[in-house]
Amino acid sequence: MNEIASVALLPRNDGILKFSEAKRSQKAQEAQKVKKMINDAIAKSYEAANYARHAYEQSFIANLHVRSRLRGLNPKASNSAKVLEIGCASGGNLIAQALVFKDAHFTDIELSKAQIKNGKTALEKIGIKNIDLLCLDICSAPAHFGSQKFDYIIAHGVYVLHKNDFEALL
Repeated sequence: MNEIASVALLPRNDGILKFSEAKRSQKAQEAQKVKKMINDAIAKSYEAANYARHAYEQSFIANLHVRSRLRGLNPKASNSAKVLEIGCASGGNLIAQALVFKDAHFTDIELSKAQIKNGKTALEKIGIKNIDLLCLDICSAPAHFGSQKFDYIIAHGVYVLHKNDFEALL
């Protein structure tokens, strides 16, 4: 009986019942706490492991462009594309591409602050301006980027559980 009283179902004008705002807010806060604990644990493990930065041939946007064309798609030209890489370590993969495709724009996101700091140091030394390195949780990316769209999204080295969340960015 206490459980029913604590849920406090309220009728709406359309006759559909909903949970009280207080109950939803409490559940959302609990979910955020769990998410933060998980992200903190993951971030700590990423900070401990200094991942190598490499350029990966498989995700070179010119290769992605050609493979897309061969499959009947009409992708954005590599030299003017907007590219998002998820789980970039210190950005080695897209830094190499930013040097080649100077009119394209690259955005790298990574959970590790140390990796992002290393990547930004490299960018400053090289002087590349068409790339952004962001310390960002992949689950926060859709909200962070809002209506911004990308022509290519690269995810290697991360297991993306939220495929539907990222479809809004394409």
